[in-house]
Amino acid sequence: MIRVKHNTNRKSDGKPMGASGQRASFIKYFFDACKGRTEEGLSPLVEYRKNDWHSAFAGAPTPIHVARVGINTYVVSVKRPAGRGGIAKGAKDVERHVTVWCPVDLQDFMKNITDRPEGVDISPTAI
Repeated sequence: MIRVKHNTNRKSDGKPMGASGQRASFIKYFFDACKGRTEEGLSPLVEYRKNDWHSAFAGAPTPIHVARVGINTYVVSVKRPAGRGGIAKGAKDVERHVTVWCPVDLQDFMKNITDRPEGVDISPTAI
């Protein structure tokens, strides 16, 4: 299991971040923890489960999709748009997804991230 935490304050000036900024921080650490287990592209579930999107801002609007696919099992997709600035600058769209096991309701965690500074434990599944 890997504990994934996120920043609650901006690194640049220490000011508190809202939900969108905290989601962006979380998804960066989340995908770092899943390195080597991610797949290119968005999960096909994004086409069918339209209500599972969460908004983040990581140099540009960054949509995050979290779909429950089994007991404590989730598929997380992220689309980092071209032209984004900030720490993770990029000239191209980057779309990735990964399946993880998480004992906490990951959809609820993302929805209420400002109330959850402790982060979550995850276990990425093999490709």
